[in-house]
Amino acid sequence: MTLTSEQIVKSYGYRLDTHLVASETGHILTLHRIPRGRRNQNGTERRPVAFIHHGLFGCSDMWLLRGPQYDLPYILADSGYDVWLFNTRGNVYSRKHKTLNPDQDAEYWDFGIEEMGYYDLPVTIDYILNLTNQKDLFFLGHSIGSSAGLISCSLRPEYNEKIRLFLALGPLTNVKHKLTPFHKVVFLLGSALMVS
Repeated sequence: MTLTSEQIVKSYGYRLDTHLVASETGHILTLHRIPRGRRNQNGTERRPVAFIHHGLFGCSDMWLLRGPQYDLPYILADSGYDVWLFNTRGNVYSRKHKTLNPDQDAEYWDFGIEEMGYYDLPVTIDYILNLTNQKDLFFLGHSIGSSAGLISCSLRPEYNEKIRLFLALGPLTNVKHKLTPFHKVVFLLGSALMVS
């Protein structure tokens, strides 16, 4: 049986909210939020925001599978953070677009890490900060997530003020090729395996 992020998180006794954010390019991105720890489901106080961006071929599930004793989102939520998990365009949770169909329109896949960093992360950060009424957040990126964050901070320097602490786990430094049809298939299979 394949479990979604929501089913996984709820099975451990946490609440998970799903938010959709539209990038300027029309890609619709899915964010998963664990607003509180298990023992404090009904509190109303503002909590510092922890934003976590997965690596290549990943999705939010990769941070949630082992449970509260091991996985960072649960530990952060139980420690008083408002946890947000990003899903990059094209992964199993973010395969929507305002006008394009990822299964029929090759144009949907015409993007690289630069677009993720320039368009997707800024609109996502603004959405989260506006919704939580916070001025900044903690950013943790893994692999391509780190690199996309570095691109955001380089090409849109105003976002340096919106990130209180930037943690980069294994950032990519050089990608020399575009996404081929083979990569798209591997990406889809990798995302599907992360959900199962």
